[in-house]
Amino acid sequence: MKFTVAPRSLFACPLVIALSLVGCAPMVEPGADAAPDARADSGTIRDTGVIEDTGIEVDTGVDTGVAEDVSTADAAEDVVTAPEDACVPQCTGRVCGDDRCGGVCGMCGGGASCTAAGTCSLTGMMGGGQWSITAVQGDINPRNSSGGEWDVGINMTYRLPDPKVCITVGSGREECSGFINNTIAPSWNFRFPTGVDTAQLTGRMLRVRIADDDTLSDDAICPIATATVTAAQVMARTFEFRCASGGVEFFLTAR
Repeated sequence: MKFTVAPRSLFACPLVIALSLVGCAPMVEPGADAAPDARADSGTIRDTGVIEDTGIEVDTGVDTGVAEDVSTADAAEDVVTAPEDACVPQCTGRVCGDDRCGGVCGMCGGGASCTAAGTCSLTGMMGGGQWSITAVQGDINPRNSSGGEWDVGINMTYRLPDPKVCITVGSGREECSGFINNTIAPSWNFRFPTGVDTAQLTGRMLRVRIADDDTLSDDAICPIATATVTAAQVMARTFEFRCASGGVEFFLTAR
């Protein structure tokens, strides 16, 4: 038997297939541009690793830890630092003693002692000349108690008084200031030599008189009388003595 072999360009079936009598399609040699077309149209999306900027901001929900609230800085500028608490002295109702801040509310004069309640006590203050008395100033009526002139000159002209003030403590001798010539508003500022204690002042042992000093005899402006002095006035260190025709203001000074 004789076989004829066809050229490769015409038949490409193997010999076994030919013997099985199965038909074989002729093989076609691909053209020059077939391979590039097959590579280009592969239907596969390739990741090149390049991220394109589309201009769209995507919220990923991830907290980056960066605070963007600008109001925080503004709020910080408005915060005023409060000063440290300062001690406030507690002196309401107290005239002496500790003010709870390392200071004092006041001092007691004339030998008085400060109580735990912050008041000055006069208990036990007997004798010792605790105070000096000063006659500060006075006021006198322009006319005497009879409505007449205090002094009459040679030509019968109207004259004002020449007032002076005198005190007596207990059974002691009387002491007088100098007189102020021709006035109804005397300013003596005279401190009497004799001292007086609180018990004598509040015990009505001080007597006072105001007189118009004259050459022959004094005219009484305020006849001698007992001065009423309270404990509160002693603490205030001032009291007044008055009568119908005038008065005098006294100051007390601790000796």
